[in-house]
Amino acid sequence: MKLSCKLLTLLMFLTGFNLIAQYQNTPASYRDGFLNYYHNNPDSALFYAKKLAENPEYAGYLKEALHMDVFTYFLESTKQKMKEKVDKSNYTVFEEDYSKVVKNCYETIRLLHHDNNSTLVKSVEPLYLFAEIKQSSADLTKLSSLTSTFIELVRSQKDGYQNRSATYGLLIYSAVEPEKKLEKQSEALLSVLIGKLSDEQPIININNSTNLLLERRAWYRYMYAAANHFKASKLIRSGDLNGSLSYLKTAAKYSPDLTDIHKYNAYFNEAFYFANSQTNRFQIDYLNRLNTQNGDKNERLNTLLDLAISNPVPFKDSLRTFYAEHFSKRESFEKFWREQINASLDKVPAFNMKGMNGTIYSSAALTGKWMLIDFWGTWCGPCREEHPVLQKFYQSSQSDLSGRIDLLTIACNDSKENVNSYMNQFNYSFPVAMADDSIAKRFNILGYPTKVLITPEGHYLNIPFGIDWVNFVKQYVSL
Repeated sequence: MKLSCKLLTLLMFLTGFNLIAQYQNTPASYRDGFLNYYHNNPDSALFYAKKLAENPEYAGYLKEALHMDVFTYFLESTKQKMKEKVDKSNYTVFEEDYSKVVKNCYETIRLLHHDNNSTLVKSVEPLYLFAEIKQSSADLTKLSSLTSTFIELVRSQKDGYQNRSATYGLLIYSAVEPEKKLEKQSEALLSVLIGKLSDEQPIININNSTNLLLERRAWYRYMYAAANHFKASKLIRSGDLNGSLSYLKTAAKYSPDLTDIHKYNAYFNEAFYFANSQTNRFQIDYLNRLNTQNGDKNERLNTLLDLAISNPVPFKDSLRTFYAEHFSKRESFEKFWREQINASLDKVPAFNMKGMNGTIYSSAALTGKWMLIDFWGTWCGPCREEHPVLQKFYQSSQSDLSGRIDLLTIACNDSKENVNSYMNQFNYSFPVAMADDSIAKRFNILGYPTKVLITPEGHYLNIPFGIDWVNFVKQYVSL
């Protein structure tokens, strides 16, 4: 029986990749070829994986191919979510087809693991052990042996990012932890994971790092947070509420910050399976535990502050309320807010630009006012899509918000002719300056559009892409 159309549609929905008719000799096409075939043609999947493994420069594509979603088909939650989209009359067919998908996934992993390319074998090793454990759930002796092998793998490897060993480690922990006879092994596994993730935390300058380094940082931080949250949850289930607090605190501390939220793709699957896609889940759990145990007010304030800095909608209002209830004798909330966000941000790079309307915009003239800078281009589809909202925001800033915030947009990799024509075509009036050779580099702009919010004291942050940036800005600026 061939894979049903409905199941194929569901597979494509989860992976997010469209089938492609032809493959070129590019790493992206090899990756897509693997993603197209791993669940229905293991030999073809092996072919494309080997192509990626043969070139060290394709390491990122190999990581995406192997660890994006193959593992998800071994999880019951994936099966149930897909089954929800199937008519009950087709459940039997669905079960048969899904079993074939899992079988093909397992065979693909087995072929990769037994290949003679050492890069491929190392890259798939933790996925292979995870798949073996899922296939051996009824055999405690084999589960014990495989878990021990995985623990030694984590201990011995120098870098767990390329093969996502921590992701599989937490999935394996979830599988073996309920088994009473494997309790010591599950505890040892979690302990090793927490230790390795702590040791391997990247230390980088987030303001001049590449996308790859920022994604690496985001993944490591999220996984360390998740591992600590797993430990805290275990202690809570055993009744050790006080013992859980330090792990919850660490999980909250390493939860996605503004920089990590920009790189959500780096830990998308992990957030889905470990926190139901709530990037602030660990922080909220820590705050709830502090509230339940009537914890230290300063610690609760700091946790709310971290939440509000990364997610001002809705947490700034919660922070304001808590501050008014417990710290009203201190400085005003707005002064406290400005001091705290400036302390968490870097100084804005020096800039001096002349708008196309003749107005001079410079970092030296920022004192006392907020500024929103939007980096865009007429060639950028997502930029153009949000310009009606940007125009409305600009008009608002010129009227009822006058004097509180300035707006500057910087057209990048563009020409004055194109920009003028575009602005006239759509009757946009927001201010535009043409980018020079260095402005985007100074702000480390890695994609378009990018919005930068500068405080009146001259510190700045990048607003995460894809969020409600208008309300984000209004909350930050208290408009």
